[in-house]
Amino acid sequence: MDIKENKESQDKGNIPNREKYDPNKKYPKFPFTHKNGGVNMGYEKTPIESNFIAGIIKQIGSKIVSGQIKNVMEISKPIKLCSKVSFIELASFDNCPTQYLDYAAYTQDPVERLKYIATFIISAIPYVPSKIYQKIPSDPYRGETAQLINERGTIFQAESFEYKSPSCLINITGKDNLWKLNYFHKTKANLILPKMNDIEAGNLKDKVFEFQDGSKIIAQTMLIHVQGILVGDRTMKVQKIQRIIDTKNHLQLIITYNYHRERTISKLAKSFTGFLMNKKQDVQEADSFTIEIYRYESNFKAQNLKDFEYRTELSPQEQKKEYTIRHLVSKGSGNYMSHLQFDGEVFWKSTDHYPQWTSLNQNLLESDFTLREDLMHLADGNLVFAEQIKNELEARDEKDQKIRYKD
Repeated sequence: MDIKENKESQDKGNIPNREKYDPNKKYPKFPFTHKNGGVNMGYEKTPIESNFIAGIIKQIGSKIVSGQIKNVMEISKPIKLCSKVSFIELASFDNCPTQYLDYAAYTQDPVERLKYIATFIISAIPYVPSKIYQKIPSDPYRGETAQLINERGTIFQAESFEYKSPSCLINITGKDNLWKLNYFHKTKANLILPKMNDIEAGNLKDKVFEFQDGSKIIAQTMLIHVQGILVGDRTMKVQKIQRIIDTKNHLQLIITYNYHRERTISKLAKSFTGFLMNKKQDVQEADSFTIEIYRYESNFKAQNLKDFEYRTELSPQEQKKEYTIRHLVSKGSGNYMSHLQFDGEVFWKSTDHYPQWTSLNQNLLESDFTLREDLMHLADGNLVFAEQIKNELEARDEKDQKIRYKD
């Protein structure tokens, strides 16, 4: 089930009024929310037998254990597992709710700007898996491009430059160049040993946002956890911590996702502790999060993400002295399947809609993903033809790779 398109008129430079947050209200979640939290990737049933997936994992299992395969995104995927959605198109879905970046550009308040960038990132979390569910995005071929536009006048451009290890450069520009988003999109995914029933994945590079007033904001990548590859319900959750940094204004936004993948030992320890305490404790929703925004006082001008965390030329005592001088300026919380609030105001709800990408048909390149024959066959259910073209693309890419890196 897709998140639907919004046909409302653009606000033409005005930030819409925000409703007051009601902590006692139960904000509606997406229908594809799993009962235990996160995205239910089995919401739309697909005819993929677990035995088929188990056979693939069995083939590559020893290479994963030995370290020969360090990123499962780099292995060839059978067409039966692939979605009609290309890797490069899926990246566009990850950047769909661009209205929040427009609002970030409209405001002159750097704290408000960080809030809208966080809203852009969080509201996209459930959107991406809802486009593929249990399938895998089809690998892009070398030189594959995307040229898209949405109703707000935002332009999305991307080009893939590697096939075996899916990756692409992405450039997104707001209307009238109000803002720009550039980053290198390459996902690393690891099967979790020993059972290989889970995957941890994340993008390798941060997103960089630039605005007309010279602000440059860096958003750290998030870490996702997919369960149920072989056995059980397949779900996707976000875990640990994500940071968004405004280097110009010395601000840092910290998102703490309340879900953490538990190791066997920690599960046993928690169970034992709970037995000893013998009392009911509040349980946080697995898809919930909290947010804090800090303003840092420092004589040192931060240049990148790591500079906000430590300076290697300083002793631990000096680091602590310099970087504990921070002021909490805003707090937020929510659930990425339902809502997000900052300081008592709702910034996003699951019932909100996003502008949709459409193909920029004028001057469309022949390399555009919408013209891929294998994806057309895949969409029509012609797996034999799709597999044949896929194999031809892989063979061509392997040949090109040898030529490019020939001694």
